[in-house]
Amino acid sequence: MLEAARALSELAAELGIDAATLSVAWAAQNAAVTAPIISARNFEQLKPSLVAKDLMLSAAVYACMGALSPRPAPATDRLEEASS
Repeated sequence: MLEAARALSELAAELGIDAATLSVAWAAQNAAVTAPIISARNFEQLKPSLVAKDLMLSAAVYACMGALSPRPAPATDRLEEASS
């Protein structure tokens, strides 16, 4: 997990985007995610997540992020995941 976080931070730095923004944008574009869950203790921490609503990831960046950690097996009650 630490390696995935480090790789995400490096990718975000390369793109000039906050890692939180990048993560929330990825989750928002993921068909398996109904809605990204974000959290913050104050507005300064919340800002990067809110910026994600305006960020559309390219297919290459989306795929790169998806490859940062192993994909879990689909749940047996979510057959739509089995076909992707």
